[in-house]
Amino acid sequence: LPLPKYGTIDPTPFVAIFFPAFFGLILGDIGYGLMLPALAGLLRLKSEPGTTLRSVSTIALACSSSAIAFGVLFGEFFGSLGQMAGLRPFFNREQATIPFLGLALALGAVHIVLGLVLAGVSAWRRGRRREAVGRGVALGMLMLTALSLLAALEVLPEMLFTPLVVAILVAFTVLVALEGVVAVIELLSTVGHILSYARIMALGTASLMLAIVANEMVGALGSVLVGVVFALLFHIVNFAIGLFSPTIHALRLHYVEFFGQFFRPGGGAYRPLGHWHPPP
Repeated sequence: LPLPKYGTIDPTPFVAIFFPAFFGLILGDIGYGLMLPALAGLLRLKSEPGTTLRSVSTIALACSSSAIAFGVLFGEFFGSLGQMAGLRPFFNREQATIPFLGLALALGAVHIVLGLVLAGVSAWRRGRRREAVGRGVALGMLMLTALSLLAALEVLPEMLFTPLVVAILVAFTVLVALEGVVAVIELLSTVGHILSYARIMALGTASLMLAIVANEMVGALGSVLVGVVFALLFHIVNFAIGLFSPTIHALRLHYVEFFGQFFRPGGGAYRPLGHWHPPP
């Protein structure tokens, strides 16, 4: 990632946690996850230390571990072959579509809330106290909104709904007083960003369905041999999609939804006594 502007926060440690998690949630298959280390090893053999390919190989190993872990959770080994072989899913993505969507949105809420917290910390460190308080109020409004929805759905006591709505209106007034009308647009944009994490569920379910279709080709084409060949080809295509699609969309969730809250590039590398020993 580009170096952060002086006084802001480096997002790299957070990407190291969330990027493999998003990747694993989407791919989520033991078989595909086991294919990734072979690819990572090939990249490592073909690359020199410190090069981009060497870095990609390291990231691929982290993503493969995540995909295997979620594959165990989902009970998937090249799609439905896992359950045929006796794997018992703790969370069945094929059937639990709505819970999977809720999980993706909850993860998105955590990611966005973390971004707001980091934005507040960054603003406070740079002496922008008003902006920092505004980020805190926006964070409070998001949490109050979530609690009010839980109260409306009777997950929380229904009697809490009215006080929570009143608290939201008060926080909204304070937010507008601090940051103006633009705060309303930013708040609505933040809610939209959380909803954008539904793509994790959509892409993960699509990957599973493609793997199931590949397995069903074995008995659907008349000849078992022809069916196996087509199934293998379909799995290879699905694996290729499973490499690029989670990578692109996980990066998109970071660069658009997460980094937009706090990340400011433009920093310079720290080189002590660099005027004596200039870089080559």
